[in-house]
Amino acid sequence: MRDELLDVNRQRVAGVGLRQFYRVVAPVRTIRSLLPAPENTNFVSVGIGAGPAVFSPDGGSIAFVASTPDGRRLLWVRRLDSLSAQFLNGTDGASYPFWSPDGAFVGFFSDQKLKKVPASGGAVVTLSDAPFPAGSAWSQAGIVFAPNLQGALLRIPDSGGSAVSATALAAERHERTHRWPFFLPDGRRFLYLSNEEGPPSRWSIRVGCLDSTASRFVLETRSNAVYHDGYLLFVRKGILLAQPFDLETVKLTGEGVPLAEQVLDDAIMARSVFSVSADGTLVYQTGGTVGGSRMIWLNRSGSEVSALGNLRHTHGRASHPTESASP
Repeated sequence: MRDELLDVNRQRVAGVGLRQFYRVVAPVRTIRSLLPAPENTNFVSVGIGAGPAVFSPDGGSIAFVASTPDGRRLLWVRRLDSLSAQFLNGTDGASYPFWSPDGAFVGFFSDQKLKKVPASGGAVVTLSDAPFPAGSAWSQAGIVFAPNLQGALLRIPDSGGSAVSATALAAERHERTHRWPFFLPDGRRFLYLSNEEGPPSRWSIRVGCLDSTASRFVLETRSNAVYHDGYLLFVRKGILLAQPFDLETVKLTGEGVPLAEQVLDDAIMARSVFSVSADGTLVYQTGGTVGGSRMIWLNRSGSEVSALGNLRHTHGRASHPTESASP
């Protein structure tokens, strides 16, 4: 099935996948590859507890979550020079993987905790509580993460310890959530997605910094964003765009250039399925906007109590329950 494939764009046999789109360079050969999910598994790329594919810093590996026939959601790592992926023991229930700056570890969430594991396999280490996570990023200065779907970002050392505030919800803007952080090259400033209560509800990318909880507005979009080599990458109406971005002024400086269409968009979590490595290789999944899910009752610990039935979604808003169950 097409939606069970990852599309990898590479510009050289070893290499760069984005520069062709927005820089005048000598002619190079573009290589595109389709990567299927591991045999007898399915990618878990959207929904609460998903694990979209993310590149290692060197572009040599991807980490992702895939489910097995018995329903186990495991963290997998695949080197792009290998024909198969390997699951990492101790990662049952994994979601939202992210890499250490040196590529030696993969961070992830499971059991309402933030954890890390060696990328080659090994002991899993618990770092912090994270009841309803919504993304994390790792730099030499530590880890920034969203422990809840509602609320601000926290930061901790990559060895674990007490978490402190990395951002603060702005009461004057009626902010309710910060999620999907991504570090800029200096390792101290980071992009993240913010939502302000409406009407109308407003989603935007902002830039925070480890030196304070203040932030600056960048652009309006209902998508995660990443930075690569002078460009901000984000999705708008299913199109992955690369737009010039000045790191000093933290402002967009030109028009966006389309890189891919029909990029898989998770309307519920406000995240699109794409990743770019430091060397410019791009991986993404197609499928358009997805918002279907079940409405469920959760207890205070976050465990499912019962389901309210199947829902039809329009632009990420749940409506029209078709069946119900008593809580």
